[in-house]
Amino acid sequence: MRYNMDFLVAALIFLIVLWHHFMKQRQYAGNKTEKTFQIFMMLGIGDILLDMVSTVVIDNSRPEFARMLYVILLLFYLCQLLIPPVLYLYTLALEGGAVEEKLSGIRCLLLLPTVVLTVLVMGNFQTGLLFSVTANGAYIRGPLYLMMYMQAVWYGLVIGGESIRNYQKLGKRKFGIIWEILFIMVSCVLLQGFYQEVLLTGFAIALCLMVLLLAFQNPYVYTDNLTGLLDMQCFQEWAEEQCRRKRDIHVAVVDLRQLKQLNTIYGVPWTDRFLKKIAGQVREFTESPYVYRISGKRILIGMYSFEEYEAVLQKLLQYFSHPIAMEGEEILFSAAICGIPYGNQLGSENLLNYVGYLTALVPRTQETLLVRGDEYVKHGFLRQKTIEAYLYRAIEEDLFEVYYQPVYSIRKKRFVTAEALSRLHHPGLGPISPEIFIRIAEQNGQINEIGLQQFRKVCRMVQKCPEIMQQLKNIKYNLSPAQLLKKGYVGQLLEIIREHGLEPSFFQFEITETVATEYKEEVYEAVEVFVKDGIGLCMDDFGSGYANLNAVLKLPFQCIKMDRSMLNGIRQHKVAGEFYRNIVTILRQQGYAIVAEGVEEQEEVELLEAWGVDMIQGYYFSRPLPVEEFLKKIREAG
Repeated sequence: MRYNMDFLVAALIFLIVLWHHFMKQRQYAGNKTEKTFQIFMMLGIGDILLDMVSTVVIDNSRPEFARMLYVILLLFYLCQLLIPPVLYLYTLALEGGAVEEKLSGIRCLLLLPTVVLTVLVMGNFQTGLLFSVTANGAYIRGPLYLMMYMQAVWYGLVIGGESIRNYQKLGKRKFGIIWEILFIMVSCVLLQGFYQEVLLTGFAIALCLMVLLLAFQNPYVYTDNLTGLLDMQCFQEWAEEQCRRKRDIHVAVVDLRQLKQLNTIYGVPWTDRFLKKIAGQVREFTESPYVYRISGKRILIGMYSFEEYEAVLQKLLQYFSHPIAMEGEEILFSAAICGIPYGNQLGSENLLNYVGYLTALVPRTQETLLVRGDEYVKHGFLRQKTIEAYLYRAIEEDLFEVYYQPVYSIRKKRFVTAEALSRLHHPGLGPISPEIFIRIAEQNGQINEIGLQQFRKVCRMVQKCPEIMQQLKNIKYNLSPAQLLKKGYVGQLLEIIREHGLEPSFFQFEITETVATEYKEEVYEAVEVFVKDGIGLCMDDFGSGYANLNAVLKLPFQCIKMDRSMLNGIRQHKVAGEFYRNIVTILRQQGYAIVAEGVEEQEEVELLEAWGVDMIQGYYFSRPLPVEEFLKKIREAG
C-alpha cells in the first residue's frame, strides 16, 4: 500500500508557522491553558514528523531499516495515544480552576484507556498486539491496532459529555469551539479508518491547534491595541494561576494620572503616542514578560524576583522624576508609583482592588511619588474589604441605624429641625465612619437600597411620634448622587412617605453643592418632582467646592448649609471672617435660611449670631443621637 502524504506535508508546514507565532508571542499567555496547549502542539509536531518519517521508511522498506522503523513507530504510537488525553486536559482547563483538582475521584478512571494503551505500546516488542516490523522492514498492523482509534473516539465522547455537563461554566463560545474540535477530529479519524492510505490524523491535529490558537491562545486577544502591552484579562488569569500555585509574585504599578491633562493640552493623538513611548520604556525596565495595561492610565509589572521588583521601582521613580523627551519637547510628567510585595498573599481576586486602593492613597501633586504596600497599608485595605463584606449582611439584616443631629435656633432658643444620619456598627471593628461605608456602598451599587431602608426608619419614627411634627419644622435627609440620579428613586421615597401617612412638606432633602453643579440637568428633573409634592430642598456643604452660583441659585433651595471648612479660621483671620459674613448676608437677602455646620465653640456661636446666622448645627449644642436620646432631648427642649 502506497500512502498519500500530501495532507501530512501541509499539516507540518501549517504547524511550524503556528509554532513560530505561538512562541514569538508566548509572553501574552501566562494563563492556565498555555502549558497544556504547548504540550499539545509539541505532541502534534512530533506526531506528524514521526508519521512522515515512518511512512517514507515503510514505502521504501529494507532489512537494514527494520530496527529504526520499529523505534520510530513506537514513538509515533506514544504520541498518538497521548494527544487525546492532552486535549481532554485542555478542555478541563478552559472551565477554570485547577486541572489536578478536577482529576480527582472518578475522573481518574477516564484516563484508564491511556494507561492501558501505554502498557500495550511499551510491551509491544514482545506481544506485537499493536504492530510489528518484519525482518525485511515491512510494517504489519497487530490484532489490537484499532484500539488506537477506539481511544480517540472514547475521549471524543468524554470531552463532548463534559462540555454538555459544564455548559454554564464554559459559556456558549467555548462550548461551540470544543464541538468544532470534536467534529474535526472525529471526521478525520473516521475518514482515515475507511481510507487508510490517506493520512489525515496529522492534518486534523493541525486544524485543531489552529482553531485553539485563534480562539483561546491568540496574542491579540490578550494585547492592548494602543500600547502592545498585555491587558487586564491576561493579568487576572496570570495572577490567578500564580496564587493557585502559591508562588510569590511582586507587582509594580504606574498610575499615569496626568494623561487627561495632556489630552487637553496636546490632543488625543499626541497623548496616545506619548503613552506608547512610556509603555515601551517601562517594558525595558524589566526582564519580566508580564507587563500589563490594566486600565486607561495604569501600567502593571508582575515579577517573581523580589530583587528585580525593588530595582524596577527605583527605575520607575527615577524615570518619572525627570522630564521626558517627546517630539522636541521636555514633558515633566508626574506619576503615582505603587509597590506590592508578595501580592499573592492577597489572593488574585483582591489584587486589582488593592492596586486601586494604593493609588488612591497617593496625594495629587506635581511630583512623582512612591507608595509601598506595607503591612500597615495592607491592614487598612483588608479592613475595608471586611467592611465591604459586612455591608451585604447589614443590608440583608437591616443593621444600619439612624442617628439624628438636632439644629438649634438662636433666636427661638430651641431645636427647630434635625438631620437624619446613617450609622453602622461592626461587631469586631466597632463604629464604622459614614464616609467609609457610604463610599463603599456607592462604589458597589448598594447605596440606593441602604437609602430606602434608612428613610423608611425615619418615616416610621415620625409616624410613631407625631409630636415631633409639632416641635420641629422638618427632618432633613441626605441624598447621594446615585440616589438622586437613579430613575424612579425619587418616586420610591415619596411612596414611603405616603405609606406612613405623612406630609411630604415635613421632609427636606439635602443635596451637596457638588451634585447640584455637576449634575444640574439631571438634578432639575428630580427637583421638579420634589417641588410638585411639597418636599423642601437644602443645599449641603456650601463652600466646600467651587460652585457655579448661577446653576445653584436656579434650584429652589429653601435652606443653605455653610460647610464647616468655611468656619475654620474666622476668629484668627479677619479676611476669612469678612468673607463668611458677606456670603451669609447675600444669601439671607435672597431669602435663604442659613445653617452653620460644625459649630463647636461659644465664640463661634457669638460671631455667627452677630452676622445674622440663626440656625446652628454642631457639637456645641448636640452631637448626633440615637433615636431614643434624640426624642428625649427634643421633648425636654420643647
